[in-house]
This record gives sequence, C-alpha cells and structure tokens, in this order.
Amino acid sequence: MSLSYQITDNEIIIFGGKSALTQQIFNGCFVFDVQKMEIKEKGKLVNPCSFMNTPLVFGGHLYAFGNDIYIHKYNIAE
Repeated sequence: MSLSYQITDNEIIIFGGKSALTQQIFNGCFVFDVQKMEIKEKGKLVNPCSFMNTPLVFGGHLYAFGNDIYIHKYNIAE
C-alpha cells in the first residue's frame, strides 16, 4: 500500500507503504528512474504511513492522504 506518482518523463516518486508479509509500515521516499532502472532514496516521511488514496496534484505540489493524521505535501520540482 505505497503511493506513486510520475514526476517527470522518466521518474516516478514512490513513498510510504505496508508490507503484506510482515505488516511493517514504511517511511521511505524513493525516486525510480525508468530509463536507468535505478531507485534512490530521497527522504523520509514525517512518520511511517501506508496510502490507499489517489494523490492530488495542485500548484506544483503533490498532496498524499495516508492512514495517519497528516497530509503529506511534496514539491514536485524538488
């Protein structure tokens, strides 16, 4: 139950998530480059979170609504 969004022609941001095997909830934020087939960690969430809702993109920002009390806001250009 992680969330992803295409941020450029070649990159997808992936963040949060919950393991189906261990039920562990993750706080990582990653960018996956589809041309290079590489993934790099780019930061951490405020707290570990899984996501089941579609992200909202508005004004150059991505807003993610998780299973916690936070609305996670990302500047897409950064």
